[in-house]
Amino acid sequence: MKYLKLNYCYEKTHTFILTCFGSNCPNQLPVITWNAPSSTTIYQSSFQTVPISVSATDADGTIANVSITINGSTHTMTAGGNNTYSYNFLPTAYQAYPIVIKATDNVSGQTTLNKTITIATTSNNRFIPLPNKVVLGYAHSWENAEATFLYFNQMVGKKFNVVAYAFIETVNRDGYTPVLTTNDNRYVTNGVFDRQLLKNDIQALRNSGVPVIVSIGGQNGHVVLQTVAQKNTFVNGLKAIIDEFQFDGVDIDFEGGSMDFGAAGLTDFSYTGISAYPRLKNVVDAFKELKQHYGPGFILTAAPETFYVQVGYQSYAGTAGSFLPVLHNLRNEMDLLMVQLYNSGPVGGLDNQNYFSATPNFVTSMTDMLLKGFNVGTTGFHFDALPPSKVVVALPACQRAAGTGYLAPSEVVKALDYLRYGTNFSGRTYTMQPGGPYPGLRGVMTWSVNWDAAASCASSYGFSETLGNYFNGSPIVSNRVNNDVKGFIVENKLTIQAKTALIKQVNVYNLLGQLIKQQNFDANTNTVEVFDDYFNNKQIFIIKVVDKEEIITELKIY
Repeated sequence: MKYLKLNYCYEKTHTFILTCFGSNCPNQLPVITWNAPSSTTIYQSSFQTVPISVSATDADGTIANVSITINGSTHTMTAGGNNTYSYNFLPTAYQAYPIVIKATDNVSGQTTLNKTITIATTSNNRFIPLPNKVVLGYAHSWENAEATFLYFNQMVGKKFNVVAYAFIETVNRDGYTPVLTTNDNRYVTNGVFDRQLLKNDIQALRNSGVPVIVSIGGQNGHVVLQTVAQKNTFVNGLKAIIDEFQFDGVDIDFEGGSMDFGAAGLTDFSYTGISAYPRLKNVVDAFKELKQHYGPGFILTAAPETFYVQVGYQSYAGTAGSFLPVLHNLRNEMDLLMVQLYNSGPVGGLDNQNYFSATPNFVTSMTDMLLKGFNVGTTGFHFDALPPSKVVVALPACQRAAGTGYLAPSEVVKALDYLRYGTNFSGRTYTMQPGGPYPGLRGVMTWSVNWDAAASCASSYGFSETLGNYFNGSPIVSNRVNNDVKGFIVENKLTIQAKTALIKQVNVYNLLGQLIKQQNFDANTNTVEVFDDYFNNKQIFIIKVVDKEEIITELKIY
């Protein structure tokens, strides 16, 4: 038997605590903790400040500086209590924003924290919302010697805050297979039309916060949906175009034969009543299905001619008034109605007087019909009023943009001031029906961005600059020359000052035209104060000041 000798080695472990002092110790880097916003996806219907907050600590020293880099710029964050640092970021587009936060300690040690916040329109969809006041222009997809083609990125920074791509038509005018018209010579890679370049161009405008919708129809866009199968082809084709190019909505711009729904004998405009007219019901169903598919953020507008809407007051026959049953059945889904107040003959107003285009009286009378509602011919049906927030005044950008109907922007403002505030103008013959004025009138539309930009048509961007400033520009002190009425808001107090007038009443409206505050005074002072917590909201208010002489002055105050 052999024996194996084993040698054992014993190991003993000792614990040592090393302590260093002063400059001999290695520096401990700062620690950054993200505090706010708690969710890195922020949903906003309009661009609002996003408070960003972090905590930064340094175990062996002090924090010297905390900086944030976002949207291409670096800023020093503001130090607060409990080691917090904050920065208020104002987004400018619906997109993802990479963030780098850097904390530096007293011996130049640095730590970085990387985050990304995303600004989105709503929690349910991807669509850019309509602004409070709309200045909408159509954009040609084709070449024009005078109204030259414009890339969407050339529209960034202009006064147009909604743009409609013109147009979707149908393949070989079959009436139901939609196709987007494209300018194949403008978006080229290696000599071949590149759809991605068009998508990128559209996105460039959307990135600036401007919704881009696509208009269906126009002069060549023949749409007739005879059967449910054709309606389904139409809807599915529209979805494919909307999804591919990321449009924010659609505009119904049917013309000519597209407006013949074969329903001239209709007297019951209800959804049940239109079921006997397939061409009419299929159009209504198509756009109801689109709105339901994409949700409330999806924009639906329409831009019919007066013949298909207001003329129906005098006569509902043939195609006269033919779009009224469509509007009636889509009034809940419809965001904007922009009846073309051009290329029109004389039309009767609610006072049964005829009005001619290219005049403020035509604008006021035709718009008042939509805001008041009217009986439709001899059908016995009453087309109910639309809310001011859905009504847009539609005019050509200049004389050459349309056959008739051009009205100088200064004259447009006169009509708008009467419709919105009741302000009289020289030559006014039409009187608004009871219910007006309508401060909440939504805005203006024009044909087109391209014509508005053309220097040979009128002053370059004359329409959009004037009307953009009118609706969305700097605060207006007063529209009266000799009264010098001013107003300003500090916290929850509105102060009105008049140079000479004695103030009798102050009415405060929001941008939807809703009266939110009315206060009467004894008309013995030219300075008054109105208190309301509503003024703490950062928004625009429309103020109507009535003086002792019953003269009204209108103010727009931020």
